[in-house]
Amino acid sequence: MVGRFLLLLGVMSVLGFHSRALADEFWRVKIVEPYIEMHTGPGRGYPVFHVVPRGETLVVLRRKTDWYKVQSGDGKQGWVTQNQLEQTVTGDDTGIKFEEVLLADYESRRFELGVTAGLFQEDPIVAFHTGFRFNDALLLNFSYSRIAGTFSSSSLYHLELLGQPFPEWSWQPNLAVGFGELDNEPQASLVNANQTQNTVFSAGLGVRKYITRSFLFRADYRNYWLLVEDDRNEEYHAITAGFSVFF
Repeated sequence: MVGRFLLLLGVMSVLGFHSRALADEFWRVKIVEPYIEMHTGPGRGYPVFHVVPRGETLVVLRRKTDWYKVQSGDGKQGWVTQNQLEQTVTGDDTGIKFEEVLLADYESRRFELGVTAGLFQEDPIVAFHTGFRFNDALLLNFSYSRIAGTFSSSSLYHLELLGQPFPEWSWQPNLAVGFGELDNEPQASLVNANQTQNTVFSAGLGVRKYITRSFLFRADYRNYWLLVEDDRNEEYHAITAGFSVFF
């Protein structure tokens, strides 16, 4: 059925892009103190294996608690503390802003898993999401939702593209368009009620806020147009909020 096809398409779209190498722009800083020590892992228990002298440039790759994975000019990768990075400056010789490093770390990660909950019309809805970030401004999102109605339950398979026009903002607004299938399952106690499967199209907007480390908050509003017959459709709306983990 179309819903199963969308499920397969969504999973393949997310996993298939994993093999594509996409160029990321990472944070670059210059050392102004005598040196910075690079550890083999994110903790004091890991030994120092390399020392980078003053004047050299480091590329900040990612963050784990108060430790940052960096790459030196000669290609060596290791971990340094936040205190050590405070001994660096950016390209315009200003001090590094760790909120911006955290945002850059978030934007360099491509894959996302999450869960949201809210209302589909007046019925409760729970959705499970998986996503792939093409770049800072474009995200492919696939979701599977369950809607618990009074007289029936529904499954919504949904694939959409999200555009983020202002990826540099900490609160990132987005616009979304998508399509999918809504499978409606009436209660067994209803007489002459049949299961239905209808194509849906959607449009909406939302906001995403990165949180420390690997989590983000998201809130979404969606309008759905359900194609019931060739010359008729039904309109629904949903409001949801939840969290995602990115990696």
